[in-house]
Amino acid sequence: MSKPAVNAMVFQDGKGYLCAVRVDFCDEAKAAEIAKENLIAVNVKRTNEYKYHGFGKAIGDDSYENTWWLTEDLNTKSIPVYVFREDFDA
Repeated sequence: MSKPAVNAMVFQDGKGYLCAVRVDFCDEAKAAEIAKENLIAVNVKRTNEYKYHGFGKAIGDDSYENTWWLTEDLNTKSIPVYVFREDFDA
């Protein structure tokens, strides 16, 4: 039995938390609502710091796991995403 597709994921960088939602999953308005739910935020704003998420195996401590990461670069394992941060100024 396969796992359901992951359409949104929360990440953390040096500026705080972000939520990425796959562009092929929904439109930007719905993605903003998903980001609000995932970030537990009243307001979010889209950021253009990241445009894609990559996926694959991360290796560490004699094991590996399938994972996502955010990137600015398009490659064979990249998928376009909407990326949001909580908007504290709204």
